[in-house]
Amino acid sequence: MAEKLPKRRIAAAILAGGKATRYGGIHKGLLRLPDGTTIVERLLRVVWAAGISEVAICANDAEAYRHIGLPVVSDNTPDAGPLGGIEAALRHFQDRLDGVLILPCDLPALTERELSELLSSFSRDQGKVHFAAVEGGKEEPLVAVVPLSVFDHVREALTAGERRVGRLWAKLRAVSVPFPSAAPFLNVNSPEDLEHAIETGAVRAP
Repeated sequence: MAEKLPKRRIAAAILAGGKATRYGGIHKGLLRLPDGTTIVERLLRVVWAAGISEVAICANDAEAYRHIGLPVVSDNTPDAGPLGGIEAALRHFQDRLDGVLILPCDLPALTERELSELLSSFSRDQGKVHFAAVEGGKEEPLVAVVPLSVFDHVREALTAGERRVGRLWAKLRAVSVPFPSAAPFLNVNSPEDLEHAIETGAVRAP
């Protein structure tokens, strides 16, 4: 008999708050895949396939993502990196949900399978952060389901000058969800990285 998990109320937030200086002003999330869609648009398809309908984009350049038609949320704490985006996401969805699925905008190989594993883990213990970790030790702290209950901890960490997401998750005794392969968590750090991933078949349709 299948395990009956508690019902969850989850939204998603895509972290796209970078200044794009490494790409000559081109945002990573807007790099195009062979089918013509952008990485962010592909991520949205994966998120929706995982059963999450409410999604926001955390970006300080609202105009760059406005055409997608989703809420664009800017950071409340300037120059705070991804943790600032997480704070903005939690603030945006505050008091309405159990948690927020956090995803960086530069994951062109992520699939519904990984999200389902994370969401199932969160359903078993909704009081903790659940983040992806590849077997062998590599952690993916920005691929996580974050309960709204940790909002104050995130805000306090930022006020104290903390910028490392992984260090905060460790302090909060977050749950690492193991995955056997790093392939779905491929992140592109340059247009050349994306081109290579496409050529080698690392990026496929969701």
